[in-house]
Amino acid sequence: MQVGIRDSAGEVSWTPLAACVLQGDTLVKARTEAAPAPARPRPEPSETAAPADPLEQALGGLRHALAQHDEANVRTMAQQVQMRLRQTRTRGLAPHLSEEARILLEQASAALPVRQTRTAPRRTPVVPARRREDRRRTAFAHEHIRQAVDKHIGKLLWAQERRLSRAYNDNRAALVRLLNRPDAPKDVVDRIKHQLRVSPKGQFDPPATAPPTQKPRPAPVASEGRGRTREAAQRKERRIRAKTDELLDTLRWAYKGQMPQTYDDTRTRLLGVLGGTGTPEAVKDTIREQLSFYPEGLHTPQVPAPAPPPKKPQASKRQRRGGKPRSRRRTPAPADGADTGLLANARIDARSRHLLERLRAAPQPSTPEETPPERT
Repeated sequence: MQVGIRDSAGEVSWTPLAACVLQGDTLVKARTEAAPAPARPRPEPSETAAPADPLEQALGGLRHALAQHDEANVRTMAQQVQMRLRQTRTRGLAPHLSEEARILLEQASAALPVRQTRTAPRRTPVVPARRREDRRRTAFAHEHIRQAVDKHIGKLLWAQERRLSRAYNDNRAALVRLLNRPDAPKDVVDRIKHQLRVSPKGQFDPPATAPPTQKPRPAPVASEGRGRTREAAQRKERRIRAKTDELLDTLRWAYKGQMPQTYDDTRTRLLGVLGGTGTPEAVKDTIREQLSFYPEGLHTPQVPAPAPPPKKPQASKRQRRGGKPRSRRRTPAPADGADTGLLANARIDARSRHLLERLRAAPQPSTPEETPPERT
């Protein structure tokens, strides 16, 4: 194996590996003991032997691209030259290279087309500062519309439940006006449309013409004032009759159910209607007739309290110990001449007592057992 070693002149000489020694990290030819050869003068290094400079290579590539009129390579090599110039700025740059680079970059700039960049002015929206009152007015702008819609929907449902045609139509028309307002929000509009769909128009309107079976009533001959007074009197009489019927029904129900308090209150109210100045005579007669069948009050008998249970006789201490039981005290028998039985307990007057004494003193008839046997 031979190793190529470059000498000081730059020429490569091939030397066997056994004749080489390692100095640092380089193999060199070992020195022989013979007298060294006379040193030759070192020639100046040629430009071809020196390593190529990156900036010079970039300049050569840019020069070739300009000669070929290749715009893409011209742009690329111009960027390479600019990058190499920035890298060599710290360690210094030869004057001829700096001048050549400036000339080539000017030629490249003239050869490339000019890019036209249009800068549009930036438009920043200007938001005017709003006051606190304006913000509050914007937040609650539709609050009064919502409140009005809630009010009319509630009245519409109330009129629909009681079948009041006039109130029903008025509140439905108010909802239609709120629906046609230009400032009504979308959710309110949807709610009104749904309610109008559920509650159609003219649902409780009376018929336009009367049925053919009914005849029109004749116009009253009396004056308008007298007619109104008569109608008011008739309405009052109807109210009194209805109230009387209700009180009489309550009185019967309280009497059957034995409810003293309800019975007394109803009877008192009936007496008040009977003593009223505006009560018709026919109603008064009905009340008097019904009150004659019922008493003035209900008196429920008091229920006696239950008696305590009888006590069991307890054994005395003597009986517990095994002794003789004590004799109980007996009630003395009545005397022969004392009254017994009914006369002893009954409280009667003197005439009744005299009759009972006569009955006792009368002779008693003999029984068959006491009859003496017949003699033969």
